[in-house]
Formats: sequence, structure tokens, C-alpha cells
Amino acid sequence: MRRILIGMFLTAGLLGCERTSGGGSSPSGSRGMTRQQAQQAVWRLPEVARWSENVRRKSLGRAIPACTVEQGPAEGGGWVLSLWERHQRKQFMWNRFRVDADSGDITVWNPIQGRYMSLAEWRKRMALK
Repeated sequence: MRRILIGMFLTAGLLGCERTSGGGSSPSGSRGMTRQQAQQAVWRLPEVARWSENVRRKSLGRAIPACTVEQGPAEGGGWVLSLWERHQRKQFMWNRFRVDADSGDITVWNPIQGRYMSLAEWRKRMALK
């Protein structure tokens, strides 16, 4: 029974992001990408899927991958989603992604340069690690 509950909790964490700022799932009258579509686009990235699996495996189920929506299209033209490694008493941010509400293009936050970089650039940097 406990394994079933843990599995349901992990699935819920992967299917959606919590909203940390005001606003709905998409601006009224917008033809752009919805919050759910933006979330799915980020979770489908192979690097995100691999990170998510590693979080669960390395923590032996004591930590879960989580997502929060930091900003919606009405606040800046795109969805900003942060991915976290959540433990019982603490959490660590792994990365922040911006999904353009119109084109669906995904960019990744570079805290050193203070800007978003393309997925191609991010992947090159990840390959060097």
C-alpha cells in the first residue's frame, strides 16, 4: 500500500507544476501555449527525464523531482518553470526553463551570465561536464 501511495505522489509531481505567482493557466484571448503544454514540453526533454530518474534513484525515494511555475505569458511572454529536487525538509533548485508561449521554444537560465541560453548551447555545456 505504501508503494502505491508513493507511486501516486511521484506521478502527481511529474504531471504538473505548482503555481507560485498569480494568474491562470493562460491569458484570456491568448492563442499561445497553455501552462500544461509548457510543463509537458519541459518534462519531455531527455535531460530533464534523466535528471528526474536520478533524483528518485539516488535518494531511494526520499526525494522527488518537482516543478513550480514562476511566471506566465501575461507577465513576460513565456512560461518560466523551475525544477526542484524536493526532500522532506529542504529543496534544491536544479534548473529554470523558459517556454515561449507562442513558438514553444525552450531556453535555459544561465545564472552566471544572467540570461537565458538556447537548448543547443545548454546541451553543449552539459556535455562538457
